Amino acid sequence: MPPSARAIVTSGNDRVARARLRVAGLPVPDVLVTADDVRKSKPDPEGYLAAAAELGVAPRDCVVFEDAPAGVAAARSGGMRVVGVLGTVSELDAEYTVPDLAAVAVKLCPDPGTPVPGAGLRGGQGE
Repeated sequence: MPPSARAIVTSGNDRVARARLRVAGLPVPDVLVTADDVRKSKPDPEGYLAAAAELGVAPRDCVVFEDAPAGVAAARSGGMRVVGVLGTVSELDAEYTVPDLAAVAVKLCPDPGTPVPGAGLRGGQGE
C-alpha cells in the first residue's frame, strides 16, 4: 500500500508516537495525527476525520484498524469501516476482527469501484 494511502491516528502525543514507530522499525507516515493535533481524543472521531481529510479520502472510503474500544467508537462515529485488532483486548465491537495485523493482507485495485477477487473482508473473529 503506498504511503499516500495510509495514516496513523493515535491518542498518544507526537513525541511518543514517533519514538514507538522508530523502535518498531516502522517509517513515520506522511499523515500522522496525534493527541497534539486534536482538541478531542478518542472516542471522538476528530482524529480519524482529520486523517481522512489530509489523505483526501471520504470517511466512508476509509478502513480503520483499531485495537481499543474507544478507537472503534471513534472510527464508527466518523462513518468509517472498522477492523478490530485483537490482542490488547479479547473482544471488540467492530464489523470485522483479526487476531493481529499479521493476519491482514491488502490488495489494491486500479479503480476503487472495481472488486478484487479474494479481497473481501469477512465478519467474525479470525475469519
